[in-house]
Amino acid sequence: MGFRVRSVFTRAALLVGVCVAAAMPGGAISISVYIAAPNVVSSPATGGSAVNENFSSSGTIWAAGLYTSNVTRNIGTFQLSGSSALRIQNSDQYGGAGNFGRYGAFGAQTGTSGAISLNLTSPTTFFGMWWSAVDDYNGVSLYDNDVFLMRVSGADLISLMAVPALTAQNGSQYQTSSYLGKPRTNPRQNTSEYYAYVMFQASGLTFNRVVLDNSNTASTGFEFDNFQTRSGNFVIPGSTVLLTQYEITAVPEPSVWLPACAGLAACLWWRRRRRRCAASKPSGGAR
Repeated sequence: MGFRVRSVFTRAALLVGVCVAAAMPGGAISISVYIAAPNVVSSPATGGSAVNENFSSSGTIWAAGLYTSNVTRNIGTFQLSGSSALRIQNSDQYGGAGNFGRYGAFGAQTGTSGAISLNLTSPTTFFGMWWSAVDDYNGVSLYDNDVFLMRVSGADLISLMAVPALTAQNGSQYQTSSYLGKPRTNPRQNTSEYYAYVMFQASGLTFNRVVLDNSNTASTGFEFDNFQTRSGNFVIPGSTVLLTQYEITAVPEPSVWLPACAGLAACLWWRRRRRRCAASKPSGGAR
C-alpha cells in the first residue's frame, strides 16, 4: 500500500513536470539592456513600427503641471493617482531631451513616492527611454501582465558605468565621463549625474507593462523622456552598448499548463484502463 501511494505521488509529480516543460517556450528567454552612444537623447533603433511618447504634446494633454488621474496615450495608459503622481516639467538641468520641450518626473517633483505603471497598448519586445539625471533610487521593471520579469535600478546603471570606457557592439569606445551632465548644454549642466538613452529588448517573450519606481522615496527625483516601443522587424544598431542581460525564468500561466495536464492525465487513464481490460480477458486456451 505504501508503495502504491508513493507510485501515485511519483507519477503525479512527473506529470506536473512534463506539463510545465511542455508549456515552456523553446529557445533562450532573456531581456537585454542597451544604452546608446553619449549625447543621444532619442531611440537609435530603426525598422519595424514605432510608437513614441515625448511628453511635449501641444494643448491640454501634457501641459506642464501635476497629473493624478490616468492618462491614455498611443503608447499606453499611465496609471496615476494622488500617491502615484506624475509631473510634466519644462526643460531644465535634470531633463528635457534636446534641451527643449517637457519631460516626465516624479518623486521630489511631485512629493509622492508611489510607482507609476504604464500599461502598454500592445505587447512588445522593445522599450526605450531617455533616462536623465540617473539616481540610485530610480528603477524600471518589466511585466507580462502581473508576472514580474526584471528590474534595473539607477544604482545598477551607475555600477555598470563605473569603468573608464564602454565598448559598443561595433567596437567603438565611449568614455563613461561623456555620459555625465545634460547633453547639449554649454557649459554642461549637472555633471555629477549620468544621462543615457536606455533600451530593453526581450528575446523569447513579450511584455506589456512598464513600472517606474523611485524606491518608495520622494527625497530624490526620477526624470525621463522620449519613450518608445517597437514591433515588427527592428534593429538596435551596432553603435549601442550591451550593458547587461537578464535571464528570465518563465512560469507558464495555469491557462497554458492545465489543459496540457488534463490531456496527459486522460492519456494515462486510458492506457491504464486498457491494461486492466486486457488483464481481465480469459486466456485463449482449450475449452
